[in-house]
Amino acid sequence: MSAVSAAGWFGSAEVTIATALLAAGVFLIYKKRRLAWYVMAYFFGGMLFTLLLKFLVQRERPGAERMIELFSFEFELESYSFPSGHAMRLFLLAGFLIWLLLHYCSSRVMRAGAGIFIFLAATAGSYSRVSDGWHYPSDIAGSAFAAVIFAMFFMLMTRRRIFENVSKTKNRLFVSPK
Repeated sequence: MSAVSAAGWFGSAEVTIATALLAAGVFLIYKKRRLAWYVMAYFFGGMLFTLLLKFLVQRERPGAERMIELFSFEFELESYSFPSGHAMRLFLLAGFLIWLLLHYCSSRVMRAGAGIFIFLAATAGSYSRVSDGWHYPSDIAGSAFAAVIFAMFFMLMTRRRIFENVSKTKNRLFVSPK
């Protein structure tokens, strides 16, 4: 398995679900219930948005017809090419990590460097879907665009409610309990 294909693994539904649960769990431990709910809504909402787009567009995959796989189980549903679910999830994950950086990392250099690395990793993982023959390049570009639109819409819709509690802790996520 190449490094690019390994990067694509981070876009799997299993990794997305585990990331959402882990992030929500951390927020719950630090008594940030609202953030925990928003993380779950963000990731699962993004996955539902992907499915909606797939069934609206119904673009055939390159090559043979393939099945949907989740947690090592194959489902007998047609798997459409646009948008790429892996690419959408990778860019949603990248958006979440960049959001964390912007709000909880004080160093501009660290935010910029880590943000560029996260974006490049999401792009490399998405490219693996083309190089492995699962998608067309336009599927990946459309997925990245759709993920950014979804993330921006979600953040705009929830911005005031998310930051009501965050501002009380001076924009720090992990405040030691007293």
